[in-house]
Amino acid sequence: MMDLCVVGDLKWLVALSMPRIPLLGEGTVVSSIQRMLGNDAAIVSLLAARLGLRCQILATNTIATCDGQPLIDMLQREGVDLSH
Repeated sequence: MMDLCVVGDLKWLVALSMPRIPLLGEGTVVSSIQRMLGNDAAIVSLLAARLGLRCQILATNTIATCDGQPLIDMLQREGVDLSH
């Protein structure tokens, strides 16, 4: 039996760092890229599992294996059930 069942998308939030915001039509160099959990469902399930709750996430989207597997692995390492 689960303590918490979370329904939502699995996705990353991608943050790009740059020296300044470019003007319309102008290019710029991106100095770094950071991937973070990108939605409430993944964040809530991760934090609930870290608090010791038995947590399951029901994904409402299909995520590409090449991009999504690291996210799925991270959630599973923390104890989130992604079996559905």
